[in-house]
Amino acid sequence: MCDYSLMAVPNRLAVCGEELVGHRFDTGVIGFVSSSEARRLQQSRTKPKGLLEGIWWLLNPPQRRCTAVCIPPGARLLLRNVSDKLRREFGLENQAEEVVFTQTGVSIGFRDAIRIADGREISMQRLNEGVKARVLSMSSAEDTIPALEEDFLRW
Repeated sequence: MCDYSLMAVPNRLAVCGEELVGHRFDTGVIGFVSSSEARRLQQSRTKPKGLLEGIWWLLNPPQRRCTAVCIPPGARLLLRNVSDKLRREFGLENQAEEVVFTQTGVSIGFRDAIRIADGREISMQRLNEGVKARVLSMSSAEDTIPALEEDFLRW
């Protein structure tokens, strides 16, 4: 649902049809936030002016509190804005890729991952900040929301 490292931040369950954005939390972990929260975070990032303000900012970084959006295993997502490096490595050719959210075993490391069409799994931690996802269904058994893919490509 949410990696163990995201349990320390406020979190909630995703909603079918919701638009999400990859975000690096203060814990250093990549996870998803709502697109509206991602916009708010982007607008709040202001660079310090001058040396003293820069030092103050380093010692007292702005609070980037935000809510992690947890996705249940089996949920289907439509991913967009995947880094070129990852696209080349996994042979992702489409502008948007339908994937299934999954969890790997509870061994050492992170457990949240996505499964691409050929069955390979990619750890969430390999995704880039800014990757966009639309929740198509909360389980692999549900039908896709009509016309979402076309809409998503314009987002």
